[in-house]
Amino acid sequence: MSMKLSAYIKPSPFTITASAVALLIIYLLPVRNAVFLRWMDDMSIYDPSTSNIEWLLHYPGGVLQLAGAFLSQFMYHPWVGSMILMALWGVLTALAIKAFRLRGNSSILALGIPMALLASILIVDETWLTIPSQGYLFSQTLGATITLTLLLLYRAASSFALRCIIAAITLLGFPFFGYYALLAWLLEAIAECAGGNRGERWRACAAAAAGGTAAVILPLIYHTYWTGTWAERKTIYLKGLPDLIPSGDDLPLWMPLIVMSALMLLLSLLSAFPTIRESRSRTTLLSFTGIVGIMCIWCFSCSSKPEQWRAFVLMQHYMQRNEWGRIISIMNNIKEEPSRDMILVANLAANMLGHDGMPVPAEKNGNGNGGSFRKNSTYTSTALLTVPLSYYIGRPNLSYRWAMEHCVKFGKRAYFIKYMTKCALVNGEYGLAKKYNDMLRRTIFHKEWAERTARFIDNPELMKEDPEFASIPANTATEVFF
Repeated sequence: MSMKLSAYIKPSPFTITASAVALLIIYLLPVRNAVFLRWMDDMSIYDPSTSNIEWLLHYPGGVLQLAGAFLSQFMYHPWVGSMILMALWGVLTALAIKAFRLRGNSSILALGIPMALLASILIVDETWLTIPSQGYLFSQTLGATITLTLLLLYRAASSFALRCIIAAITLLGFPFFGYYALLAWLLEAIAECAGGNRGERWRACAAAAAGGTAAVILPLIYHTYWTGTWAERKTIYLKGLPDLIPSGDDLPLWMPLIVMSALMLLLSLLSAFPTIRESRSRTTLLSFTGIVGIMCIWCFSCSSKPEQWRAFVLMQHYMQRNEWGRIISIMNNIKEEPSRDMILVANLAANMLGHDGMPVPAEKNGNGNGGSFRKNSTYTSTALLTVPLSYYIGRPNLSYRWAMEHCVKFGKRAYFIKYMTKCALVNGEYGLAKKYNDMLRRTIFHKEWAERTARFIDNPELMKEDPEFASIPANTATEVFF
């Protein structure tokens, strides 16, 4: 009896591999990189204002960005956000298995899709400051889910005419889903051309050729005639993906999305070969498990960040909470040599606590980024040093200026909106402070901060009793103590 029971409950290779992947995701996201996920939430914002919604609706894939921005709010609590993301990846894997009709060991390869999406998150570091796409953390997962859902609907259609209608609807989804609508159509075309007998394939290929022409022309028609669109013509087919530069500098950021698309195309081709698609041989098990294993190693590599950067991001978090003692504690416990940026923040913390600061090393020439504009030290220092430090040393106009510069160039972020609100309060511009504070009140988790700050807008006299505002110097001397 026990032998029969053990045979019944013996986990399949897919179950074992999926469990291992799930544990790795938990480790790499909320366990190892919770501080970055929290920072990435702070460096984004969900804006449900009418103007922003209309703006995104005039952009291919804007619907994905809006939905992704809403879900990104939950990264305020990294465990909650990570569990939502993992649930979506579970659904995505199930859709891939169903849509590509995978059986046996080939279903293991479907796990590569969420692993590629995981890599797209883990590979981001200070480049996050210059990626203007709203909802980046979730939008690509939502896009891939839309793609596979459309493919599954197409596969479920019993007649050729109905499949042609679904393919047409898929292409018409370009204004809303951008690249992911085109990818869905391509997968549908492969499925149609690879299936059926020889006579049906001629009909399928003719329909695919007509659809391919429409897939090329439709985005150009959209760009020309869709009133209010602000998408660039030269990258119109990539809209719906993150707003990255199609060049070598952004290649590392593109790679996870290229791998994800390539995997979908590979799975679509595999579905045309039943012997491989339904294989339970040891060879396919080792091959597909090896591919997923390589992707796990890749994700682990992407998650590796220098200790200095980890510490600096954590210091930013404590600086916003005015927990100066924790900043000093980080400096006392870091194993690597602290960076110049860390020393500047630590000196501010020391000054707030009435202690002496450390000598500040000279600033190095150049940005030290190997040519990548996204890692330009000017962007990093103005965002993470000039904005907060200028505010705390009594130069709110300088802080406000650089916060506004970043919002205009790379999109609004909760981090900058908070400093702009506080700078407006320090300057006595209460109407302006209310405008920015109201943006935060429309979010789920930054709403609490906004409601606390609203007290000072409604009754400015309370600022005199608040420890943070009371510590801001009244003068704006150009001599900076750190």
